[in-house]
Amino acid sequence: LCYYNTMMIDERVQNMSWNLEGKRVMASYLSNEVAVTGTVYLSRVAYGGAVQHHVKVEQPFSVLGGVVKREAGETIIVNHEDVLRVLESVAA
Repeated sequence: LCYYNTMMIDERVQNMSWNLEGKRVMASYLSNEVAVTGTVYLSRVAYGGAVQHHVKVEQPFSVLGGVVKREAGETIIVNHEDVLRVLESVAA
C-alpha cells in the first residue's frame, strides 16, 4: 500500500485502467474530508486531460458542518487520483 494525503491507496489503483465504469470503488471526496464508496457509472477524460469518475454513492454522508450532504444513490464526481481502492464486488 502507498499513502496519499494520509489516506491509503491500494497499489492496484496506481496500475489500473482509467475506465472504471461498472466497478465499485472507494474514493476520497472534498480534499479528503470523507472517504466514499460507490459504483462508477461514467469515467471520462475531462477538458485538459484529467480523468473523472461519476460515482453513485452507497451511503449518505454529511461533511463541512452539514454544508455538503449527499443521500445514498446520489452522484458525485471524483478525480482519478482520488480513487483509493477498486473493490472486489458490488454491495448487496
